[in-house]
Amino acid sequence: MLVLRRVPWRSLPLHSPHPSTRSSVRGWRASSSSSQSESSDLFEFTNGNYLVSSALRLAERKVVFNVAELSRLAAQSVNRSPDEVASVTKNCETVYDRTIIITMRDGFKMEAHIPYHCTLPRYFATASKAATMAFLRTHGIPAPQVYGYAPDANNAAGTEYIFTESLRHNERLVDQWFYLEEADIISVARQLAQLESKMMSIPFPAGGALYYTDDLERVGAPHVPLPEDARFAVGPDSRPALWLGERAGMDVHRGPYKDAEATLLGPAENEITYLTQFGRPQLPVERIKRVAYKHVEQNPAEHIETLTRYRLLAPSLIPKDPDLARFCIRHRNVHFDNILVSRSSDGTLNIAAVIDWYYTAIRPVFLLSYMPYGFGDWTVPLSQVMSTPSNFDKSTDPGAEERRGDYQRRPVNHHYLEEVEKHNPLLYRCLEDSSVKIRHQLFWAAGKEWQADPIPLKIGLIEAATSWKSLRADDRAPCPIRFDMEEMCKTILQYQHGVKVMSEMSQLQLMCNISTNNYVDKCDFEAAVERGRILKQNALLDALRGDGQGMFPELIKDWPLDDFDEEGKVIGS
Repeated sequence: MLVLRRVPWRSLPLHSPHPSTRSSVRGWRASSSSSQSESSDLFEFTNGNYLVSSALRLAERKVVFNVAELSRLAAQSVNRSPDEVASVTKNCETVYDRTIIITMRDGFKMEAHIPYHCTLPRYFATASKAATMAFLRTHGIPAPQVYGYAPDANNAAGTEYIFTESLRHNERLVDQWFYLEEADIISVARQLAQLESKMMSIPFPAGGALYYTDDLERVGAPHVPLPEDARFAVGPDSRPALWLGERAGMDVHRGPYKDAEATLLGPAENEITYLTQFGRPQLPVERIKRVAYKHVEQNPAEHIETLTRYRLLAPSLIPKDPDLARFCIRHRNVHFDNILVSRSSDGTLNIAAVIDWYYTAIRPVFLLSYMPYGFGDWTVPLSQVMSTPSNFDKSTDPGAEERRGDYQRRPVNHHYLEEVEKHNPLLYRCLEDSSVKIRHQLFWAAGKEWQADPIPLKIGLIEAATSWKSLRADDRAPCPIRFDMEEMCKTILQYQHGVKVMSEMSQLQLMCNISTNNYVDKCDFEAAVERGRILKQNALLDALRGDGQGMFPELIKDWPLDDFDEEGKVIGS
């Protein structure tokens, strides 16, 4: 029998919406004489490419490790001899890591998950993911079984890793979704609602992220042990925005948070500290947004002022019902690609496992109230959910296919919300409360890293101030923040211009067939490059004509598909 255990740290030297691919690539075989250099496919990102700053993005995802030592540690984690390892092959690459399949001579398979260098914070992201999966399994949540892990790269393999059971015999829900009968869709929605209810019913003494207590003590991180199982503890929030660049070296509190107010204030307080020490006027890092700001450098002092307003408002964002402010845990990114399914002998479609547990957070219920991607949109009224659009089957205009897709997703929204109402009423209360969305978006905007883009937080504060009665329905206290009419109008106009520019960017990405982070599948890369070249040429011609006609002429000065560095400067300029 396999034993669930961590690889003992004392045995090792001591020293974060890509599609995945299911096809294996050439790897390393124990019986061959292949050199380490011949195993480069294991180290490189080969699933696809990036249309923008490809060299930087691929370098961030290149992780070289000692294949033989990783194999030895993997075998050790399941009480096997290294001689039993038959092959090591790459299976898939996701947003945060690559999955290596380790196959034993008797056919037993296990997985090694290797995080990229850009998966931050390196130590806490890996440690928290491993502990979260192990803990949730003890509560009946079908997370992958963890055999061993190392959150530090200073070990024999030379990389962080997590060893888990192999679940590749199950199907990803995304591969079946569009062929399912309604009964199967209802069944999956019900099972997901039940799993989330079970998960969110687990009490926690503080907010942050979950770890093994030993891992936090080893690095001197603050923590609060779980009363019912002291092996685990709530420790610092692993949200990447809190650890980027110089932030990682700042002596600030990232959790555990004692209550909802501390959770709301913590990230904003840290960003004020960062901006005070390191902030400087600059153009928006996201080049597409420079158009919205008319190519004017943004001053961090203005953002500090906006964060200070948020700090005044934050205590008022806490719902009066204490049940909505209690700490719970929930998967941050459930979608069809992260749910594995199988069919039982009677034909029932079952959720076999939920994967990709990076950055799973412990927060108050109202800050974990969001719709799982693909299961609907809480902004769609029920009357629209069940209504058939006119000419549903006959329309052939350019937007018809997208409208049909939207309609096909609406029943999923309806079924999921019905099951949440039955099995997770606390979450349902939050999802049907429009004010929760305002609270949730403000929290994220206030904790986002400074990228010289202050409008999202400011527009959120304006919305909160103008929706004060809905936020504090039974409270006669005045709103603690104010905006004069001139500032509101200026901000709203900038926001509307930004929405227009982002809409143009979405069209550009759609025409190039790339994702929102400029990722494109390997087989489509050359075609995407050519489409991007033609679009830039046409935009340049439109800009030179100067009549305001054509597509994207105002984007040409900071063409969003040029290569640029982390500060938004064009590479080679």
